[in-house]
Amino acid sequence: MRHTGFYPQPNDWVCGPFALKHGLWLLGIRADEGDIAKAAGTDATGTDEAELARAALNYACELQTVRRHDPVSAARDLESYLQRGIPVLLCIEQWDHWVVAACEDDGIFVVVDSRTPALFRLVPWELLQKLLVYHEGSRGRHLYDLHPLVARHPVTRIPALTLDRARFLREWDNRHVVRDWYGFLADVLEAFGDARESGVAPGVFFGRYEPALLDAVTPTNETGQRTEARRILGAMRFVADTYGWTAPPDMQDDLRERFEAVLRRRIDRAQQDRTDPLLHR
Repeated sequence: MRHTGFYPQPNDWVCGPFALKHGLWLLGIRADEGDIAKAAGTDATGTDEAELARAALNYACELQTVRRHDPVSAARDLESYLQRGIPVLLCIEQWDHWVVAACEDDGIFVVVDSRTPALFRLVPWELLQKLLVYHEGSRGRHLYDLHPLVARHPVTRIPALTLDRARFLREWDNRHVVRDWYGFLADVLEAFGDARESGVAPGVFFGRYEPALLDAVTPTNETGQRTEARRILGAMRFVADTYGWTAPPDMQDDLRERFEAVLRRRIDRAQQDRTDPLLHR
C-alpha cells in the first residue's frame, strides 16, 4: 500500500530521497521515497547530489548545483529561486543531512525537514546560513551549495506553500492533513474536477455550505461524527485553497452534492477504522 502523505524519515540515511520527494511535491509531482531511493542507489551511507540528480531525471526534473562562497550571494540566489517557484534542496550540517527550502517571506525560510516530527521548519536566514555553510578545512574556504530542482516540462496543480500555510501544517491538530495529503487532494479533485475556473474561493464556498453539509451527513452528534466531519471539511478546504481551486458560480449546488458524497464516504471509513480490531492491536 502506498502512503498518501508526508511523515518523518524512519532512519538516518534516507533524508536525501525524502528531500527530493518533498521537492517534487512542491512542483506538483507525486513521488514515493522508496522509488527515489532505489533509483538513486541509496544505502546506509546516504545519498549524494549526483545520485539524487540521477533519480530526479525519472520525474523529468533536473537537480542542479550552484556553489557560492559567501552568505550574501547564497541568500540572494536562494530567494531568487524560491520567488520563481523553484524548490531548492540543501545539504546542511556539514553536508550530513538533506532538506528542501520551499518558500521565503521577509527573511524567514520554510524548510521541509523529514528529520523533525512537524516536518515544516520556519528558519531565519541567520540560522539557515549557519546550517548551510560547509567549512572546507583543507583550503579554509566556506561553501554554500544550493541544489535547485527544475521541472523540464510545465506542471499543473502546484501547491502554493506560504509561511502561513506552513504554520497551519506544523500544528499538531492538523497533522491529519499532512499525513493524508494526497487522499484529501483526491477528494478535492473528485468534487471540483480537474479544471479550475474563475469563481468562488474555497473559503467562501465552504463557509456558505458547511452547515448544510454537516447537517446532511451528521444529523446528530452522538458519536462525535460532526466533529470528525468538520475536521475533514477543514482539510479539504485547506488543500483546495493551497492548489487554487475555485467554485464556478453556476455549479455550486452540484459541488455541494459531490462534497456531500465524499464526506459521507470519509465518515463511513473513519467509523470502520475505529471499529476494526486489526487496527488496534
